[in-house]
Amino acid sequence: MDKVYSSEMSHLLIDKKTEIFDRWVVSVNARIEASDKTNRSKLIDHLPQFLARLAETLDPNHSTDDPCVDGSCQIHGHLRANEEKYSVREMLKEYRVLREVIFKVAEENAKQVPQPIRDFIADSIEKAMEIAAEAFSGQRVQGIEDEKERANKIIGRQDRFVASLSHDLRNPIGAAVMGLEILEEELTESGHEETIDIIKRNLRQADAMLNNLLDLARVKSGHQLIVNPGPCSLKEILDNAVNDFIPRFGDRFLYFKQVDAQGNWDASVLRRIVDNILQNALKYGYENRLITIATGIKDEKAFISIHNFGKPIPKQLQDNIFNPFNRGLTDEPTIAGWGLGLAFVKVATEAHHGTVAVSSSQEDGTTFTITLPL
Repeated sequence: MDKVYSSEMSHLLIDKKTEIFDRWVVSVNARIEASDKTNRSKLIDHLPQFLARLAETLDPNHSTDDPCVDGSCQIHGHLRANEEKYSVREMLKEYRVLREVIFKVAEENAKQVPQPIRDFIADSIEKAMEIAAEAFSGQRVQGIEDEKERANKIIGRQDRFVASLSHDLRNPIGAAVMGLEILEEELTESGHEETIDIIKRNLRQADAMLNNLLDLARVKSGHQLIVNPGPCSLKEILDNAVNDFIPRFGDRFLYFKQVDAQGNWDASVLRRIVDNILQNALKYGYENRLITIATGIKDEKAFISIHNFGKPIPKQLQDNIFNPFNRGLTDEPTIAGWGLGLAFVKVATEAHHGTVAVSSSQEDGTTFTITLPL
């Protein structure tokens, strides 16, 4: 990009820095779900350094030629990649919001921004986005490799093969997801929303299967599933799961009983438990019958109950249905599956010191019940 100068714009970026980031924080918190709404300095991160370099680049009295030269954008990408809830798309949106705020503040301060200056600022932010995205992707891949190395030290030869395969497959899946997120805005504008949803859904499903496989390999090696308990609501977890399933499968869900229970559990792991049981109900349940969901508290314990009508699980198979690679309806070859989902459900429930049970009959249908200590 061609170098341009504007002392007026440079001074505005310096003088209005606090206002710019005050408004940026408000906008990011409103528009980006993953943003840290409790820690302003962590949210802003290294963006002030980038803004300072941008101001210097516009100042004819400074020799700075590139606002990205100090590495602040790369550090920003690394740090965002370390936050599991952040996606590369959400990080890139932070830069787009910064661009919007800069131009709004300039306009409100009666500063007419000449087109060459506007283009230079936009191009500088675009370059910052590219550097941050590359750093984000590299850090995520490195994180997977570090996790793989740790797993290799504790898992036996056979299980190490499973874990290594899972990690190796996650690398291209993770890269594909991040690439799709970067292109999503452009593809959406060109009318490919349905195609994007199909690709994202299948990539996430593959990643979920690999996560289940890896977690089960760890447990088989004698190590407990790691959970990070914190305050959470069963109602909120179920509502979010059902709302994500409705666009794909239609409104096949009915809350039979919904009494919220709150406890100290790992919300992300409980969400995976619910997702696996709902997927099982959708896979084996009759399409013309509703899946009923109940939550509540009984005998001083919280419970989740998910019921579907469908072909019953034979009594002799119910005891083994939570074993890895074991499928309750073994005479249904047309229904795809590896028997990993329910195995993960059992492992994850027991990591919370809870229990999982199944009952199934032709008359009453199939019910999975998760019980958790409060």
